[in-house]
Amino acid sequence: MAKENPGKKNVETKIDIYQAKQDEALDRAKAAMDEGDTNNLVTALFESYALDGLAQRLRNNDRFENLSYDDIDFIIGESVEVLRDYVSKGKKVHYLLGFLWTVANRKAIDILRKRPSQFPVPPDEMEEYYAIAHIEEEERTNYRKKAIRVARSLIPELGGDTIQRVMSFMIEAIEGGFADMTSKEIGDALGLTATTVRKNRERGLKRLRRLFEEKGFPIDVFETEEQE
Repeated sequence: MAKENPGKKNVETKIDIYQAKQDEALDRAKAAMDEGDTNNLVTALFESYALDGLAQRLRNNDRFENLSYDDIDFIIGESVEVLRDYVSKGKKVHYLLGFLWTVANRKAIDILRKRPSQFPVPPDEMEEYYAIAHIEEEERTNYRKKAIRVARSLIPELGGDTIQRVMSFMIEAIEGGFADMTSKEIGDALGLTATTVRKNRERGLKRLRRLFEEKGFPIDVFETEEQE
């Protein structure tokens, strides 16, 4: 019988604790946002390292390869200010990380539009991309609505009662703009543990993916970023 490596276990424990602290800070950011508390919202965002993740996502995007570190810092700051202004006016943001990425993406494009020679695609293609961005977003929204209708009709084929309850709740959350709900939040609403929700969601998505492929729908309509 192989002996357990205590060093590896300690590292895994530290990673779990670190991740738990990040998740707790992100939960505080979402709570502050819902309460309209912009000061605590920004503080918790920084503590969650979500903004570091956003910056890394920009750096890893080939379209933005010519952005400097100063550019990215500016974009992140501007995105936070847009969020702060949005929340201070009482407007609802249902998907915090998605909202920040959308703003950051558009800010990055705005910067590079002013530097045609630095954009990694020809200027005419860049302008076309910028012009059709809103059209593509509307098309995706309409497509998602259709996919949600299909998914709802397939719920009885996904498995037992627990899977059906979890997937029904998940579909309703996505339709309502709450795609970033955690397993714990779903579990609290359904009276289930986060582990039970996570396992049944994984099974439900696997079966839904197969059924969608049979009908010609890509499952990415329902892919969400899990924040445990």
